[in-house]
Amino acid sequence: MGILLGFLLLLVHWIGCLHYLIIQNSTWIPPMYDGVDINFYKLGLGQQYAISFYYAILLIVGNEIIPATTL
Repeated sequence: MGILLGFLLLLVHWIGCLHYLIIQNSTWIPPMYDGVDINFYKLGLGQQYAISFYYAILLIVGNEIIPATTL
């Protein structure tokens, strides 16, 4: 059970890092959190990682991630 949990955390980490690398040089705008507009690019690295980790979990469990840009 521990190996499975470790593998799942590693997979979520890899997907979160890939998500971060993809959006690092783009104009991706994350959705509002509890009515608060967050500027992803002005946050610290730890907060950016936490948001990317969160979206990786959403991607694995099948939640729809809708892209948003300034266009």
